[in-house]
Amino acid sequence: MNLSLQFLQSASEMRLRKARALLFFLLQPPNWTHRTELIVDILWRQPDMQKANASFRQTVRHVRGALSAIPEAEVETGSGTIQLAVPEGWALETEIAGGLADAETLEAMADVLRGYLQHMDLLLGLSDAFDSWVEVTRTQLIAAAQAALAGHFATPQTETAARAAELAITLEPHAEAAVRCLMRHHWANGAPTRAIETYNRLYRSLDEAFDAEPEAATVEILAAIKLNPDGGAQAAIPAAARKIRLRVVAVSDPSHTQAPGLDSLQTVLLSDLRNRLQSFREWQVAEEDAEEGSGEALTIALTLQPSGTTYRLAVALRAPDEAAPARLIEIEDPHVGWLDKVRGLTVEIANALKLVAADRHRQDLASDLYDRWLGALAQIGTWDKAEEERAIATLRTITAEAPDFAPAHAELAGIYNVRHVVWPGLRLSEEIKATALSHALKAISLDQLDTRAHRVLAWCYCHSGAFDLAEFHFDQSLTLNPQNPHSLASAALGFAFCDNPDRTRDQIDVVTRLLPAMQPFHIVYLAASNYLIGEFQTAASQSAEGAELMSTAGGWQSAALAKLGHLDEARACFEGYCEKMAARWCGRDPATPHRVLDWFVTCFPLRHETVRVDLRGTLSQLLPEAAEPGASVAHIGDVDADGAVEGRDRIP
Repeated sequence: MNLSLQFLQSASEMRLRKARALLFFLLQPPNWTHRTELIVDILWRQPDMQKANASFRQTVRHVRGALSAIPEAEVETGSGTIQLAVPEGWALETEIAGGLADAETLEAMADVLRGYLQHMDLLLGLSDAFDSWVEVTRTQLIAAAQAALAGHFATPQTETAARAAELAITLEPHAEAAVRCLMRHHWANGAPTRAIETYNRLYRSLDEAFDAEPEAATVEILAAIKLNPDGGAQAAIPAAARKIRLRVVAVSDPSHTQAPGLDSLQTVLLSDLRNRLQSFREWQVAEEDAEEGSGEALTIALTLQPSGTTYRLAVALRAPDEAAPARLIEIEDPHVGWLDKVRGLTVEIANALKLVAADRHRQDLASDLYDRWLGALAQIGTWDKAEEERAIATLRTITAEAPDFAPAHAELAGIYNVRHVVWPGLRLSEEIKATALSHALKAISLDQLDTRAHRVLAWCYCHSGAFDLAEFHFDQSLTLNPQNPHSLASAALGFAFCDNPDRTRDQIDVVTRLLPAMQPFHIVYLAASNYLIGEFQTAASQSAEGAELMSTAGGWQSAALAKLGHLDEARACFEGYCEKMAARWCGRDPATPHRVLDWFVTCFPLRHETVRVDLRGTLSQLLPEAAEPGASVAHIGDVDADGAVEGRDRIP
């Protein structure tokens, strides 16, 4: 069953460009239920929704007609959703990778892969959101293909290895493992000149695209070829040392008897953890056969031990030149519920490393630029308003000096998205919304594979009222790195604001299971999310636990208690909350309970105004009986006129 080829043939027969786009969107992944309004918003960005919906229905009919020859596939619609139903377990990436890994089907599957990539290129331009999705999907497809092709590189003398390497280089001209394989192939087959030409093409590609040079291992092969052009069949290539940031290894415990199957289970756990850690762009995971002492920043050692009738997994994080582990994490019964446990483990490792992202394509920038950027991040983390404004000024200077430095744009957008929430009394003006969106779009245009850029863009779209696009980019941030702690918590709250209760519950479950490894303030994200889906008891408990961690916790706690009917307790809670907010108030007018209430209910990007009205009504019953005349208005607070926002001078 070669469904990938059948889908490709069906796409080629489709007359409508958006029909091909819809098919590809439903294919990644298949058997996934999509909201039709989200797809309409992505592919039909036009004000006339009636025409857009009519065009969508016509496109669905066109796709169904084209797929009629594939009995295993069916487009299912209903209740505002759509999905492409295919046999359970089938996935496009898996089938293509499997075909590329087999020498007999390599050529045929290579043609299929090229066909999909060509179609994706032709679909660019339908919308910015769809272009972003195409870029992510294309990257994932190529990554799966490259991993499959790499299996042929162990025998570079064979024609199969040469064909696999040539395809890998066609997909990514800077694929150095493929270049090394092809260089060895030409050298071993008496064509050293072609091997050197292959190296020269790589050098030009790296220089033009990344202003970088080939890896040491590639240069070693070039040197060996030049020293002995005719000795390719016999020459041994010395392994070049590579700078390693992170090693993941398995360590046997000599104090325990090796139980049957222990080694194989440990190998499976090790492989899965390595794959998850490789999704982080903040570090480089060493090859499995890398030698110790090659410059790694941290060693992660896994030891699987028998524990009665079951197992215990010990994970030690060890810094270079330190005998004792910096951190030891133990997991009971790793073979049961591993998915949840490994995600929690990955989050703990990420937090322990305390690494920050750096733009991997801009290593030619001066080191002081990174130093200033890292300094700005440290200032943001102080939760001090003056320090935050200095951080904004620093980031603005960086974006002016280096407009292509994506991390600075993403951080600026993130700050602008949350200032009115962090500092009581401020509100998000249209000017700040536009500034944040501008920086977020710039960040994602520079690096479409940055999970942080997608996350901040999602929040920008929430504040702009484009909730379908917000959901899309929350999904993209999770797809790019499902291990990132802040993306996990942000998506839970984002889906709640977007009024998608099913996705909210799913994400809450994920974050709740990982909560011991998350940042403490993430519990307030969960409290707000639970409140918005009606889990008031949980919301009250979580917001009470996070009362000192975020400025909004007390508001959610008061509202949740009121919803539970505990009005006296809710009034006392809200009174104390107002006193705390008054001490930190950043608005121009005094922080009365009415103004605190107005600030609280207006600072969240809620999809439906009825939710805001209900929240206001719930909290209003907790106000003192003597209401201030005219105090409760739709928007009270202070536009942050003293803040560092582009185009506005600081008011003395």
